[in-house]
Amino acid sequence: MLGAPHPSRDREAAGRHGYPVLVERDREAAVLSGLAREVAAGMPGLVLVEGPVGIGKSALLDRLADEARDAGTQVLKARCTPLELDLPFGMVRQLFGGSLSGPGRPVPGDIPPDWQRLGLDPDALPGGADPAADVPHGTLLALYHSLCRMAMDHPLTVIVDDAHHADPASVRFLSCLARRLSGVPVLLALSRRTDTGVHTPQLDEIAAQSLCHSLRPRLLSDDGVAQLVRHMTGSGDDKEIPSDSLAVAGGNPLLVTTLVTALGPGDWPSATAGPADMDGRHVAVLREQVLRLLRRQSATTYAAVQAMAVLGEGAPPQTYARLARLDTPVFVQAVLALGSSGLVSATPDGRNWSFTHRLVRDAVLSDIPPEQRAERHRHSARLLLDNGASAKRVAEHLRMAPEPVTDSWLVAVLREAAREALLHNDPRRAIDLLKLCLSEDPDPAADAQVLFELGMAEAGVDVHASIRHLRLAADHLKDPQLRLTALTSVADGMLRAYRAPRTLRSQTAPRHHAVDDSDEPAMLREALRLLDSTTDPHSLRAEADNGHSLDLPGDTPGERAVLAMRAAIAVAWSRRVPEARAAARRVITRGIPACDSPTFVLSAATTLLFADRPDEAEPVFSQVRDASSHPDGPSQAAGMYAEASRRLGAFGEALATTGMILDPAPREHAQQLTALPAAVRVHTLLDQGDVAGAAATAVHAVPLPGMHTWQWDEYLCAQGRLDLEQGDPESALRDLLACGRSRRQWGSNPASSSWWFWAGKAHLARGDTLRARDHAEEAVAVARAADLPCALGMGLELLAASHDDRGAELPLLEEAVAALETSAAPLERARVRVAYGTALHTAGHTKDARSVLRRALETAYELGARGLYQQAHQALLATGARPRRPMMSGLGSLTPSELQVARQAAAGLSNLEIAELLFVTQRTVELHLTSVYRKLGVSGRRQLYTALEGARAERTTRKHGRGGAAGSAGAGAASEPRR
Repeated sequence: MLGAPHPSRDREAAGRHGYPVLVERDREAAVLSGLAREVAAGMPGLVLVEGPVGIGKSALLDRLADEARDAGTQVLKARCTPLELDLPFGMVRQLFGGSLSGPGRPVPGDIPPDWQRLGLDPDALPGGADPAADVPHGTLLALYHSLCRMAMDHPLTVIVDDAHHADPASVRFLSCLARRLSGVPVLLALSRRTDTGVHTPQLDEIAAQSLCHSLRPRLLSDDGVAQLVRHMTGSGDDKEIPSDSLAVAGGNPLLVTTLVTALGPGDWPSATAGPADMDGRHVAVLREQVLRLLRRQSATTYAAVQAMAVLGEGAPPQTYARLARLDTPVFVQAVLALGSSGLVSATPDGRNWSFTHRLVRDAVLSDIPPEQRAERHRHSARLLLDNGASAKRVAEHLRMAPEPVTDSWLVAVLREAAREALLHNDPRRAIDLLKLCLSEDPDPAADAQVLFELGMAEAGVDVHASIRHLRLAADHLKDPQLRLTALTSVADGMLRAYRAPRTLRSQTAPRHHAVDDSDEPAMLREALRLLDSTTDPHSLRAEADNGHSLDLPGDTPGERAVLAMRAAIAVAWSRRVPEARAAARRVITRGIPACDSPTFVLSAATTLLFADRPDEAEPVFSQVRDASSHPDGPSQAAGMYAEASRRLGAFGEALATTGMILDPAPREHAQQLTALPAAVRVHTLLDQGDVAGAAATAVHAVPLPGMHTWQWDEYLCAQGRLDLEQGDPESALRDLLACGRSRRQWGSNPASSSWWFWAGKAHLARGDTLRARDHAEEAVAVARAADLPCALGMGLELLAASHDDRGAELPLLEEAVAALETSAAPLERARVRVAYGTALHTAGHTKDARSVLRRALETAYELGARGLYQQAHQALLATGARPRRPMMSGLGSLTPSELQVARQAAAGLSNLEIAELLFVTQRTVELHLTSVYRKLGVSGRRQLYTALEGARAERTTRKHGRGGAAGSAGAGAASEPRR
């Protein structure tokens, strides 16, 4: 009951509303009543009711729903079941009363009419997205805003019972809603079981929020059990119930209710121990009582109940009877007899029966020997198939008899069910089904089609198994298109795995003979062999020494794949870089998204990036990232996109991209996928002068045992640079030289990694000019020969800084500035100009020094590089100049972050949506918009679009401008750097 002083009122309410009487739940009831009143008054609330099965969670939430309605709030309620786990947004559909079942129906709360576009398609998410990982963030925000609009009309109570059974997409929505309750008159009430052994991280995060009230109802005391029994039996006292029998119930309300319903007082068993939780001895006690009752029935009745337990609900009586080997009328009479025991209930029309609780069915199944149970499941599958049941239901019974199937009809059913599972974004179920079609040692020739389907299903779950199965199938598939699909998927998998399985080494030994250009599968196999070589430094060097032709026209997917890999290998070792760059451009310009593997397109874009052409690589990385269908594919392309953006000086874009990868990744789950984004983010924050932010980011990358990848090397480079910025050159050299030793095994390209530049700076910090000069001279020699302008400029700057002859410093820096004039590297250009301007001033060329330093100052401000800005500012003051105050109005006065926020606001996004998109707080967005309005002289969002019309053209000019254009586009347009 909700309050001890009013038992009669509570019993009346329970009877009226259909939930069980609540006993010894005063504290929980008080909390829920208080929350119901608070939400009615316009305050937010969050509560999580936790406990084992049968503890009374649903009854508490039912009572909360009644009190919320009595308080005048709207109530949305859903009860999750395991059957909805593969239905995207199944729980959300329940909340909205079924109005999301199809387009054209009225939707409460003004749900956007394009909800199907947002991902609430009745059958699946758009594009086959995985609801566990790929739910568009805009979908979650749209649902959240819809609830907010409902709550603005009337306070809202959202109740989700058994949230642990909610589908992944709905769980993400609950997490999204719980994080944004502040200021919204919504009470979110959830319940979950604690005895399943499965933990949902998003529900754990909800429970950890400061707003959340956690309620954990306790087991009933002996007095509570007696009170519940009196209520159920209508008895005025409990003398007829022995005290030791009360202990058998253990205080769990469900067990008490089940035992009282199924057994008379004389049948109560004795107990020799105290209460235990429901997931242990109580389940055994309940099973014992259920089986004890059933064994009193006739053999016919027991056979009928076993058939029901094996087949499950929803089958026609004839099917149950055939499985039980009974006549249909005999089966019906047996089930009617069971109905009087309280273990089985019938629908109103009497056509279907079901167990009153899942634990009852589990008890029956546990009494059937495993061999007999497996045989009956196979028999059930045959019976259901004959009756026209769906492949999904038939396959479920085959899964319960986990032995490989040999009959062709069984294989056909399992494959059909697997295809259906994939359509509903459940690859794990598809994998389980397809594995039943194969023996422990499958025959690739006979099982090629099944191996192909299994490998495709495994692509997003177990990449190594996917590669193994697709390779087995590829040579035996009769359809050429399927062979191409298999080989392309192997390439994607190898990229996502970062290293090929050891078993592939024997298949990928270096080849020196030519490949037949007309044999498309052979070309793809050659591309896979080259891709595999990139996972081993010795194989990679051998392929580079082979001097493969880069003259393929790239007219077919196979040719483009081979061309992309040959170009990437050549650039890694700084061999024929102009030819490799041209080959990569052919791959990209002639590629067809529907035919070409993203793996090889990504390789071509990486070639351009490491050939010092980040402006050409950036849009390709962006396209691959947006088009990737694999869960971890976007992270790989996004990491490279962030690096290209950083090199182009687009720090805001680099931080936003890396934030989307790193923010959801717990530190203990960091791996290869987060090493590169973490490195890029550390470099970017250091470029901006944010040493504290870089140090906080560094904890995201944690090495895995045996981790040896170039992504991890790049993280070591970033960590070494961070140590250098923190004044610890010794630690910096330890990480930077470790990175260098590893990178030298993978190539000699100074544009692929800046470890050598920062190692040289660390040597200079220690006074070791000789070693710094060695790094610089090596990089300059390679960069000159390979036409790597950015690496050349950086190397010349380091060489000038390490030169003992100050007279040679100016020519080196002049050459560095000239090299960077044609590069798309504004930050490096500004850094070299600071060094050049300082050297000019030291040599007595004050006027020229001021001109160079002013351009460096302007570029540093435009990029938001606060540290470099301060260096340029101090150097300019040292020349006696007085840097003029920049414009405080107009487009040129906007910082990159302000311009980014202004564009989103002009496009119609709210402050909250902008904050979510850019990974900043709403307060930050508000401050940026206030500054934008003041600088542009506008009063609101409506005038922003007109004011920003010329922004894109101006920014494009700045981005692609060379020399003075890139450096002076923002001349006079800067104030003090943002803090």
